[in-house]
Amino acid sequence: MFIAIIGTQCAGKSTVEDYLISKGFTSVRISRTDPLEASRLHLCHFGIIVNPASVCVASPRVATQPASLSQIPELPNPPETSERDSFLNMNSPSVPVFPNLISHPVTFASPEELLDHVTRHWRENFVTIDLTSSMFVGLFAKRPFFLLVNVNAPLLQRYHRRLQGLGSPLLEEFVRQDDEHVFGTDTDNSTLRANQSLMPGLRGMHHLVKLNVTNTFHSLSEFRGYLDSLDITNTERLRPRWDTYFMAWEVPLTILY
Repeated sequence: MFIAIIGTQCAGKSTVEDYLISKGFTSVRISRTDPLEASRLHLCHFGIIVNPASVCVASPRVATQPASLSQIPELPNPPETSERDSFLNMNSPSVPVFPNLISHPVTFASPEELLDHVTRHWRENFVTIDLTSSMFVGLFAKRPFFLLVNVNAPLLQRYHRRLQGLGSPLLEEFVRQDDEHVFGTDTDNSTLRANQSLMPGLRGMHHLVKLNVTNTFHSLSEFRGYLDSLDITNTERLRPRWDTYFMAWEVPLTILY
């Protein structure tokens, strides 16, 4: 299972990622040219405010081949199953939680290399917050083990979180940045204008979202309790069982008849 998390700034994306890591998911990243900026993007945690000046930026560990994961202890081989019980039903093997196993994300040089790796290891569980382009998300969305999660929160609440952790921008500046993140910049819109099938910003990915997470909570414990109730890792979100499928059609058919 591969979960990509998108959403507005300071909505709690990194906190959702940390939650999934605690459930046994491996965090994966796409290499950036500016490691300090990459670190700043992950500082706005929900309930965990980090001082940017205290960030120690290390050189990214690029995994161009699956062998680069050799530093991570191998998990037990999953039991043999038929195609019906494995790939078609998206039944990833249960992964035990190792507290110190995946303390650092595995970094890939490009989205294509990440796509190749998660496809080869589709039985394993991965999570990222680095898919920020509708073009790249579209590539991953073709994989049946891929789940796109959108995280959002009220604008003023997100602004207050920003004030606590990443400086004190004016509200107007914060709103401008938020609009660019959601709708794209003028340059983005000009570039994609010729291709009407692609839209810049978050709005270009909303049609691919399978789960929306609304973070209106004021404590980390409340938010984690809410995430527990969502059952994010339920593989029925990828390929529902027949019972779930027919129940989804029950209400529309009742209205028609």
